[in-house]
Amino acid sequence: MVSILDFTRFPLAVNFAVFALAAGIVWLAGTRIARYADRISRQTGLGGVVVGLLLLGGVTADGRGFTRGADRVFRRCIHAVSHRIADA
Repeated sequence: MVSILDFTRFPLAVNFAVFALAAGIVWLAGTRIARYADRISRQTGLGGVVVGLLLLGGVTADGRGFTRGADRVFRRCIHAVSHRIADA
């Protein structure tokens, strides 16, 4: 059985195109997360580093976050930040 993700079957140009597309998606997601971090840090008064750390931790801690969608990851991060503020 041959898997569709067996990239050794594809020419180098196809592999390069897939890599470039994936890199573009990561770049777009990173810039969106940076904007969210700036907005959250302004609204909560937390430092940008703290908010960035929470968002980065939220995105990388659960690999299923990407399959669920960025909105769910963002909501979980906001929830975590609001609990930290309430506990302070």
